[in-house]
Amino acid sequence: MMGKCWNCGTEVILRDEEVRCDRCKKIVRYWCHSCKQPFDVQDRETKKKVRECKWCGFFLCPNCDTCGIDCSKDIHIKIVEGLLAGIIPLDKWNIAQDKIKKIVDYFEDIKLGREQTQCAFGVPKSYAKDRIKGILARMDGFKTKGIFDKEAFEKKQEEVLDKPCGYELTIGNTRDNGTYGQEYRDVFNLCVCLGKLKYKKKSFKNKKGIEVSYDAWIRIEETPCLYFDDKEIIVKHCPKCKKTFTRDKQICDECVWKNNGKNHIKGDLKQIPLVEKISDNPTCKNLNNFTKGGKQKEDGESESEENIEKMESR
Repeated sequence: MMGKCWNCGTEVILRDEEVRCDRCKKIVRYWCHSCKQPFDVQDRETKKKVRECKWCGFFLCPNCDTCGIDCSKDIHIKIVEGLLAGIIPLDKWNIAQDKIKKIVDYFEDIKLGREQTQCAFGVPKSYAKDRIKGILARMDGFKTKGIFDKEAFEKKQEEVLDKPCGYELTIGNTRDNGTYGQEYRDVFNLCVCLGKLKYKKKSFKNKKGIEVSYDAWIRIEETPCLYFDDKEIIVKHCPKCKKTFTRDKQICDECVWKNNGKNHIKGDLKQIPLVEKISDNPTCKNLNNFTKGGKQKEDGESESEENIEKMESR
């Protein structure tokens, strides 16, 4: 779920059981658009994150069970109600409405993944939320196997930047033989955010006359996207209280390990060292305005042999 921190205004994306803003460390809070009551995303009693609506991705208000203001779930309920209007007796309508809601909830549970959405420049939401942030972290040396592994990511970006403006790149004409080229796709989408590449969905007719589409990136030289934010990609967090800190911090200011009879001498207190992690802050500050567009290939997919041969012959 993405939104703004009520305390500092930072755009945040909460993953798994995370409930705090990385910058100000406050538990994220929202105000329900229906009942107008504030609620924290962490239940005060159970300490668990409140449920999210699978249709719209917004948190369900603990006070009135309402989710997003334009949730498609409400539209589905009204459509089903319209189909059953006039068939179910009026004295049974209250029961029917409850059953209709359960039917829609059922399809919510079995609904497959949401359709991929993209920004105006063609970067998929999955990349804007996580993948670009991941490659920036690896280029910074985070969880790489060594200096050569780090330099390998940087080299891929340099390959792109060395191309002249107007040059067309594809996964097929860039990736190494025998690989899917996923790391190049990551770098290509990063370069779109940096204003170094322009994404375009292109197509051609193969030898059988069938139109084949493919993803292409054109080398350009423009300013980075206004919504791109690569600050604080790596942060530190306390393994005990889960609070996050800037990368220059070494120990948690609040938590201490008390003597457990094994690791410390009696009465000893030891401050807890912080652990590095990738920040929850997205690299894009405009994720809520992504729309459905030409979907880029998923991990593991590559252009067909005919596609690659045609593109290389141009």
